[in-house]
Amino acid sequence: EVSGACNTASASANVGVIHVPNPAIYTNSGATTIYDNAQAFPYPSSVRVTCVPQSIKRATVTLRGFTHSYPDDVDVLLMTPAGGCVLLMSDAGSGSLANNINITMDDSAAMALPDSAQLFTGIFRPGNYDTDSDAFPVPAPKAPPATTLGALAGSDANGFWSLFVVDDYQLDSGAINNGWVLRLYWESNPVRIMNACTLPTGAFRMTL
Repeated sequence: EVSGACNTASASANVGVIHVPNPAIYTNSGATTIYDNAQAFPYPSSVRVTCVPQSIKRATVTLRGFTHSYPDDVDVLLMTPAGGCVLLMSDAGSGSLANNINITMDDSAAMALPDSAQLFTGIFRPGNYDTDSDAFPVPAPKAPPATTLGALAGSDANGFWSLFVVDDYQLDSGAINNGWVLRLYWESNPVRIMNACTLPTGAFRMTL
């Protein structure tokens, strides 16, 4: 029998494949504390993705229990396992209090994150309203980030996905009280068994 993290195969040619739902949903339920004029803690907050068999075709991110006395100060960056990144939220929501709301960033949403209006629970396209470059301290990537989640299409899903959060101005603070959720929609193709044969030694070989 041959086994791996994502599948098993026995001499009888029975194959067991770990079922990965589509979308694959990964949650980090730990709180992120957003300090005044500083990087948040933890920095970054991460989820580990395993066994997604195909490349990504769509992704969404939900911040659960987002709270901040001046949301315009907050910048949020998502990084893929390969180092690609998307600026999900920057200088949105003006100076109106956000109190324990759930924000989902999804390119297919009907509206973008509000710039000068109060944030509220809902589904929004990512929004970046800063005219200057947002500074994310290392270990955040230094390459210019994409502004849409669609830029991640075709990426390998497996590995650690990281969320970097920064407060870029003084006097206010907040938290993402209930963590965050990553949803990955992947290219769903049937498993194909090819080149199946019995070797002279009696072993069975195939290609998935």
